[in-house]
This record gives sequence, structure tokens and C-alpha cells, in this order.
Amino acid sequence: MVRTMLTNNLKNYLLTAMIALIFSGIGGAVGWTWSARSEYITKTEASEMITQRFLTLKDYLRFFEERLSTKLFSIDTAIGNLEEKRDTKLDKLDAKRETRLILLEERLETKLNKIDNKIETILRNNITLNNSR
Repeated sequence: MVRTMLTNNLKNYLLTAMIALIFSGIGGAVGWTWSARSEYITKTEASEMITQRFLTLKDYLRFFEERLSTKLFSIDTAIGNLEEKRDTKLDKLDAKRETRLILLEERLETKLNKIDNKIETILRNNITLNNSR
């Protein structure tokens, strides 16, 4: 759930950044075209400037994509570490429970043996009493 939420937040961030970059690229391209007309730059030069501007936008998009994948990788790593710690703690708890169970079984067995011994003693004493009468 946390991973999905973080992923969605990163996707929204990336989408917003992409839209902003596209609009800034279009604005810049229009501005360059306008300045090309006012400064008598050839259409080829203006076209090259626009192409360069959009290549820069592609670079920005690649940068954001790499950044997003890096963040997702670090999130996956963090989740894996947390799961590993959880599993380790659960294993330790299971080992403690097992140890406690073994100790309880040993105590119970000891008490049952004592009770058996007392019953045998009582029965022997009763038999001895009956024989002596």
C-alpha cells in the first residue's frame, strides 16, 4: 500500500514536471520563432533552435525517468530490508515461543512424575496398612 502510494505520488510529480517542461518548451519555441522573424533569422535556423529545444525537453524527460526509477529502486530496497527485519524478528519470536513451550512441557512432565510418585507412595502405604491388619 505504501509502495503504491509513493509510486503514484512520483508518477504525479513526473507528469506535472513533463507538462510544465512541454509548455515551457512550446513557449520557448514560439518565442524563438518570433525572435527569428524580428531578427531575420532564417527558417532553418529557427527550426534548428526549436529542434534543439525539444531535444533538451527529451533530456529532461530522460532525467526524470531515471530519477523515478532510482527512487522506485530505493523504495523497493527499503521495503525488502523492512520485510527482512520483520522476518528475522518473527523467527526470533518463534524460537522464543518454542523454547518456552519446551520448558513448560518439561515442568509439566516433572510435576506429573511427582504426582505419580505420590500416588504410588500412597498406594504402597495403603497396601502396607491393609496387610498389617
